[in-house]
Amino acid sequence: FAGIGLDKKGLKKYERGLAQRHPVSKDPGRHLFLKIINDRHDVSFFYSMDGQEWIRYPSGAELSAYHHNAFGNFLSLRVGIFASGNGEVEYRNFTYRGLE
Repeated sequence: FAGIGLDKKGLKKYERGLAQRHPVSKDPGRHLFLKIINDRHDVSFFYSMDGQEWIRYPSGAELSAYHHNAFGNFLSLRVGIFASGNGEVEYRNFTYRGLE
Protein backbone atom coordinates (compact mmCIF):
# COMPACT_ATOMS: atom_id res chain seq x y z
CA PHE A 1 0.00 0.00 0.00
CA ALA A 2 0.93 3.63 -0.24
CA GLY A 3 -0.53 6.56 1.64
CA ILE A 4 -0.18 9.25 4.25
CA GLY A 5 -1.04 9.16 7.94
CA LEU A 6 -0.69 11.03 11.19
CA ASP A 7 0.34 10.10 14.70
CA LYS A 8 1.56 12.08 17.72
CA LYS A 9 5.03 12.48 16.19
CA GLY A 10 3.85 13.94 12.87
CA LEU A 11 2.98 12.77 9.38
CA LYS A 12 4.12 9.51 7.85
CA LYS A 13 4.19 8.65 4.17
CA TYR A 14 3.92 4.96 3.41
CA GLU A 15 5.30 3.42 0.24
CA ARG A 16 6.32 -0.17 -0.52
CA GLY A 17 6.00 -1.18 3.12
CA LEU A 18 8.23 1.59 4.44
CA ALA A 19 7.26 4.66 6.48
CA GLN A 20 8.97 8.02 6.05
CA ARG A 21 8.46 10.65 8.78
CA HIS A 22 7.78 14.33 8.30
CA PRO A 23 7.21 16.65 11.28
CA VAL A 24 4.28 19.06 11.13
CA SER A 25 4.82 22.72 11.99
CA LYS A 26 2.13 22.73 14.67
CA ASP A 27 -0.08 20.25 16.48
CA PRO A 28 -3.17 19.59 14.35
CA GLY A 29 -5.24 18.97 17.45
CA ARG A 30 -8.36 16.95 16.78
CA HIS A 31 -8.69 17.72 13.06
CA LEU A 32 -6.51 17.18 10.02
CA PHE A 33 -7.46 17.46 6.38
CA LEU A 34 -5.78 15.18 3.84
CA LYS A 35 -5.79 15.36 0.05
CA ILE A 36 -4.32 12.72 -2.25
CA ILE A 37 -3.98 13.37 -5.98
CA ASN A 38 -3.27 10.48 -8.33
CA ASP A 39 -2.30 11.85 -11.74
CA ARG A 40 -1.44 8.87 -13.96
CA HIS A 41 0.03 6.95 -11.00
CA ASP A 42 2.17 9.88 -9.87
CA VAL A 43 0.66 10.48 -6.42
CA SER A 44 0.98 13.73 -4.45
CA PHE A 45 0.00 14.10 -0.80
CA PHE A 46 -1.29 17.29 0.82
CA TYR A 47 -2.37 18.14 4.36
CA SER A 48 -4.06 21.09 5.99
CA MET A 49 -4.82 22.12 9.55
CA ASP A 50 -7.87 24.20 8.52
CA GLY A 51 -8.99 22.86 5.13
CA GLN A 52 -8.01 26.16 3.45
CA GLU A 53 -4.20 26.34 3.39
CA TRP A 54 -2.75 23.17 1.84
CA ILE A 55 0.82 22.03 2.42
CA ARG A 56 2.37 19.58 -0.03
CA TYR A 57 4.14 16.63 1.54
CA PRO A 58 7.84 16.92 0.55
CA SER A 59 7.83 13.77 -1.59
CA GLY A 60 5.23 12.02 -3.68
CA ALA A 61 5.02 8.43 -4.84
CA GLU A 62 5.35 6.95 -8.31
CA LEU A 63 2.97 3.99 -8.22
CA SER A 64 2.78 2.72 -11.79
CA ALA A 65 4.11 -0.66 -10.65
CA TYR A 66 1.23 -1.11 -8.17
CA HIS A 67 -0.83 -3.46 -10.34
CA HIS A 68 -1.86 -7.08 -10.70
CA ASN A 69 1.26 -8.17 -12.57
CA ALA A 70 3.54 -6.93 -9.76
CA PHE A 71 1.56 -8.01 -6.68
CA GLY A 72 -1.21 -10.35 -7.88
CA ASN A 73 -4.84 -10.85 -6.83
CA PHE A 74 -6.13 -7.33 -7.43
CA LEU A 75 -6.98 -5.29 -10.50
CA SER A 76 -5.70 -1.78 -9.87
CA LEU A 77 -4.62 0.89 -7.41
CA ARG A 78 -7.56 1.64 -5.11
CA VAL A 79 -8.46 4.20 -2.47
CA GLY A 80 -8.68 3.08 1.15
CA ILE A 81 -9.06 4.71 4.55
CA PHE A 82 -7.99 3.11 7.82
CA ALA A 83 -7.24 3.88 11.45
CA SER A 84 -5.08 1.85 13.81
CA GLY A 85 -4.06 1.92 17.44
CA ASN A 86 -5.99 3.07 20.49
CA GLY A 87 -8.65 5.76 20.40
CA GLU A 88 -11.34 6.78 17.96
CA VAL A 89 -11.38 8.30 14.48
CA GLU A 90 -14.26 9.94 12.68
CA TYR A 91 -14.09 10.42 8.91
CA ARG A 92 -16.19 13.23 7.46
CA ASN A 93 -16.64 14.85 4.09
CA PHE A 94 -14.87 12.12 2.14
CA THR A 95 -15.06 12.72 -1.58
CA TYR A 96 -13.58 10.82 -4.49
CA ARG A 97 -13.54 12.32 -7.97
CA GLY A 98 -11.82 11.56 -11.23
CA LEU A 99 -9.45 14.08 -12.74
CA GLU A 100 -11.02 16.36 -15.32
